[in-house]
Amino acid sequence: MCPAPVDGHTAGVQASAEDAALARIVRREAGLIVAQLQRRLGNFDIAEEAVQEAIIIALRTWRRDGVPANPGGWLSLAARRRAIDLLRKRSRELPLADEWDADATAADAVEHTGDERLPMLFGCCHPALSVEARLALTLRAVVGMTTPQIASAFLVPEATMAQRLVRAKRKITSAGIPFTIPAAADLAPRLDDVLTVIYLSYNAGYLEPSESGRELSDDAIWLAELVARALPDQGEAWGLLALLTFLYSRTTSRFDDHDRLVLLEDQDRRRWDGVAISRADGYLSTALPFADQVDSSYRPRSAAAMQTLHPGLKPIGCRSLPCTTCCSVTTLPR
Repeated sequence: MCPAPVDGHTAGVQASAEDAALARIVRREAGLIVAQLQRRLGNFDIAEEAVQEAIIIALRTWRRDGVPANPGGWLSLAARRRAIDLLRKRSRELPLADEWDADATAADAVEHTGDERLPMLFGCCHPALSVEARLALTLRAVVGMTTPQIASAFLVPEATMAQRLVRAKRKITSAGIPFTIPAAADLAPRLDDVLTVIYLSYNAGYLEPSESGRELSDDAIWLAELVARALPDQGEAWGLLALLTFLYSRTTSRFDDHDRLVLLEDQDRRRWDGVAISRADGYLSTALPFADQVDSSYRPRSAAAMQTLHPGLKPIGCRSLPCTTCCSVTTLPR
C-alpha cells in the first residue's frame, strides 16, 4: 500500500521513498494495533476508526518531522489517544476513557501478546458478511489502507465504499461476530473464506499495470504469508502463497512497454524473477505433504500453483495431463 495524499500531496504525484517506508510501517503495525485496541475495548468500530485517524496524523507528522525512533509505539499511542476521544463521546464508556487516560504513555502503548492479526482477519472475513464487505474490511483494518485507497482499487466512488464499511461494521456489532480463530471443526471452511478474500484482493491488482495495482497485489501476498506462517499445518494456505508468489514472479513480463497484457505463452521467460520462483517452490514443497488433507470439494491451490509455472508436471490429485476437472491452468489468471 502507498500512503494516501495528505496536506497537498496529490494522488498523481509518484510516492517518494519516504512514503514507501511509511507504507511498510503502516502495513506492519496497523493491523496489530487494531487487534489490540479491539481486544481491550471490545468495540471494533472505535478500534478501527482510531487507528485510521492515527495513520492520517502519522503520515502528516512524519512527512514534516521525519519517522520517529519507535514508529510502532508512536502510532499505537496516537491511536490509543484517539480512541479515548471517541470513547468520551459516548457517556456510558466514559469511565473506561478516564482509566486509559491515566496510563496512556508510550511505554505501555504497545501490548505485544503474539500476532493478533489472524483473529482479526477471520473476523473481517466472517461468512455473515458479503464478499465485498470482507474485502474492504480486510484491507482497511488488517492492511491499513484508507477508504479512498480501497475505493480507487475497486473502482467505486469513495462514498460508496465508506457506506459499505459502515454497514459491515454495524453487522459485526449486531451479529456479535467474534474476532477469534475458529475451532478445529470449523477451521477448513472459515480458512477458505479468508484465502478467497486474499486471492480476490490479489486479483484486483493483478491485471492493473499501475503502481497502485502492484501494491494491492503485494499486500495480498503479505496477507497470504501472514496466514501461512500463523497456520503452518494448513496446506491450502501454503498453496495459495505459492500460487501468488509464482504469479508475482512474472510481474515484469506481464505487460509490454505500452501496458498491454502479454499472455503467458508469449512472455519472455528471461524476465521472470528467479528469486521469487525459488521462494514459491519452497512454499509449494511445504504445501505438498498436506495434499491428502484437502477435501475433494476444494480446488487444490497447491496443484494450481504447480501448473502455473510447471504445466508439464502432474498436478496433485490428478492422474493424467492435461487436467480439465479440478485444477485446469486455464482457470487461472495469465
